[in-house]
Amino acid sequence: MTRLRDWGLPAAVLLFLSPCGCNRKEANKYEAPPPQPVGVSTAVITSYTPFLEKEGTTEPVNAADVRAQVSGVLQSQKFTALQDIAKGTDLYLIEPDQYEAEQKAAQADVENANAAIAVAEAAVGVAKAEAERAKLDFDRQQRLLQRDAASKAEFDAAKAANDAAQANLKSAESQVAAARAQLQTAQAALGIADLNVQYTKVKAPINGRISKTSVKEGNLVEVGSLLATIVDESKMFANFTISDRELLRFMRSDRSRGEAEFDLVKFQARDAYLKREGDEGFAFKGKLEYADAKGIDVATGTLAVRAVFDNEDERLLPGLFVTVRIPESQAVEATFVPELSVQRDQRGEYLLLVDDQNIVQRESVSVIKRMNGWARLTESLSPQQKIVVSGLQKAQVGRPVTPVDVTLDLDADALTRGMNENPTDEAEEQLAEKMSEAAESNDDGVADGQE
Repeated sequence: MTRLRDWGLPAAVLLFLSPCGCNRKEANKYEAPPPQPVGVSTAVITSYTPFLEKEGTTEPVNAADVRAQVSGVLQSQKFTALQDIAKGTDLYLIEPDQYEAEQKAAQADVENANAAIAVAEAAVGVAKAEAERAKLDFDRQQRLLQRDAASKAEFDAAKAANDAAQANLKSAESQVAAARAQLQTAQAALGIADLNVQYTKVKAPINGRISKTSVKEGNLVEVGSLLATIVDESKMFANFTISDRELLRFMRSDRSRGEAEFDLVKFQARDAYLKREGDEGFAFKGKLEYADAKGIDVATGTLAVRAVFDNEDERLLPGLFVTVRIPESQAVEATFVPELSVQRDQRGEYLLLVDDQNIVQRESVSVIKRMNGWARLTESLSPQQKIVVSGLQKAQVGRPVTPVDVTLDLDADALTRGMNENPTDEAEEQLAEKMSEAAESNDDGVADGQE
């Protein structure tokens, strides 16, 4: 057996090695990690306007069919499909030869009628002069007969001539009236002929975008034939229905504001918001424009409603399936928390709260509605209650945590429109930023100590 003294080590070295073993055991002693950091915040209590959400379809406010108003061969087309067209633009030319000939004939009839009037009026002048002469002769013969200076035969001849002259005058005047009536008929025919010539040039009835043509060049079209369609998409309707129960809810909301009765006109003036399938929020704002004056449809129990939206950027297309939100007029105070902070187990929905000892506690809640990352609660929470809103995976009931205050912002109007950012994402970003700042502060302190 080898002895220590055989190694030749001094006793002082042995004494030095002994306490080193004790220090190494103390350095390996386990120490529990500090509590995990979690983001906490208070519930958001704000004035909020409840809303009704319905599905509907879009329809252009203004659309018109382009139809032929005269029959004939389609000679030319003056547009391309999907072209933006201004009202009054020439679109088609229908063979005008027949209608131009009819126009010239009608113009000739008008001129003939004017000539006939001139002839008839001249005849009236002659008849009037003859009537005046005959009247003078009759009056003279009547005076002579009274003085026995003329015979009865001469008087009778003067009377007959006067009667004939007056009849001729009336006949000439009637010829003038007939000629003028003929002129009116000719002018009416000329007006129709002029219109037919105009209608051979088919013009755009409204501003908008035109569809492809329904009839090709060289084909015969009849009066009323559909040639194309023009759609003005600058404004768009959204058609939908609301149930009788939902309408009664709006009526009760109006009464709660002191209004004596439900006003359909005021109902039509409410704001409306729209989103398309796949949209993040209700980016389109418009107005309710129409509610069926006949009231509730007894067959379906619904009221037909329509909202109108500006569409100058043409992001809405006709026939889209859309979702429309109608805010109620009465705002209420509501409590909101981030939707992802509400968890669920066999006992129901709950929140994780951090008490004044930084211990995680369970708090049962009930959610009325979830919208755009927020949950509206039935209960109201006190401003002292700290809710875990980020780092939820690190929080366990009954365990301590390190609470880091984060700020939640909720825009009630943006919430109604579904445009508010996700509050949980904001909370996670704030927590990460604050933890990074804390780490940088600790690093600076260590560096300062080393220097």
